[in-house]
Amino acid sequence: SAVFITVVRTWGMSQIARDAGLGREGLYKALSAEGNPEFATIMKVIAALGLQYMRLHRMSVFKWFETDGLIS
Repeated sequence: SAVFITVVRTWGMSQIARDAGLGREGLYKALSAEGNPEFATIMKVIAALGLQYMRLHRMSVFKWFETDGLIS
């Protein structure tokens, strides 16, 4: 969470809030230590940063390592 807020602040909180379609104050509140942002809010911020969210199934990752011989 601390890393996420640092990235957002580095890119500019006001600009990210605008690009995400959120209010600056609301974004600060959602990303604060006391905040509890909805998943949709996080996804909007990720998109505003120009990133993509990718959920990997843990077993798929392990299978990839096994087939490449990286783990035995």
